Amino acid sequence: MLPQAALSVLGLHLRLREDYVYHHIDSLRIETGSKSFYSMLVDSILPEWWRWSVLCPRPADPLDPSPAGLTEAIHVRITRALRARDRLHGQFLRVPSDDTVDEALMHFESFLVAFAGAFDCAARVADQAYELARPRQASWRKKEWLKDLCSKDPDLGPMVSDETTVRKVIDLVFLLRNTIHEETLKPIGVIGRNDRIEQYDAAIPTEVRNDLLNCVAALGGERFWGLTALGSDFIAIDIPIFTERALTDGVRVLNQLLAAIRVERFGLNPLSTYDAPEDIATDAPWFLELAGLV
Repeated sequence: MLPQAALSVLGLHLRLREDYVYHHIDSLRIETGSKSFYSMLVDSILPEWWRWSVLCPRPADPLDPSPAGLTEAIHVRITRALRARDRLHGQFLRVPSDDTVDEALMHFESFLVAFAGAFDCAARVADQAYELARPRQASWRKKEWLKDLCSKDPDLGPMVSDETTVRKVIDLVFLLRNTIHEETLKPIGVIGRNDRIEQYDAAIPTEVRNDLLNCVAALGGERFWGLTALGSDFIAIDIPIFTERALTDGVRVLNQLLAAIRVERFGLNPLSTYDAPEDIATDAPWFLELAGLV
């Protein structure tokens, strides 16, 4: 195992014990809490969020809905996706059993719901920034809403049209997220040495098979995303591999969307820079290494 991989496994082990140490200086142990740890990760991997946090207006009453509240929800949902990611990886590091795969699938669903929710919140902020007044229709996958959005800002068209990488990544996340409305994903035991189950994958239902394959074909291929065809009816998905690919590509795409949406239209005074605070920039490398997000 490479040193970087070993460090990320150690970090995962510590977090699963609710130990959020991130640095040592001589005998001094520097640690934080769970909320601060995951928040620091999002601050680091989603730099365009800082611009939104400044330019999206807040309501007079903090309990009222607002663009600022939706912007905060993007941040919170990504932290929750990261928490679910940790917990599903923790289950896959244990001896495979019915119990571990059941726990892992629960956390996988939680990851997908939280991660997709961040994209939905970004769409609703865009709906308000461009004064479309259609929040219930705001979605990166709804053609009519996207058509209205791009009519307000034609520069967005090349980014969000059907065959772009941005749309493929979003579609990939939502295809699996939307299985929450269907039967649960079914575990498949992979038999290894001594006729024992070495790991569990999950079967992807027939109704999303073709769309899923179409997406991954444009994003590196089935093996890259941990997909294996099972006959003509099912795809098996390696959940840890898929989760890592979805997180990496999804955060990159979300950051691109945040950069492209002109939240300056809200009219708040812009700053000269929207960089993260200095302490975050200083400490971020330690957090990212321990989380395996370098």
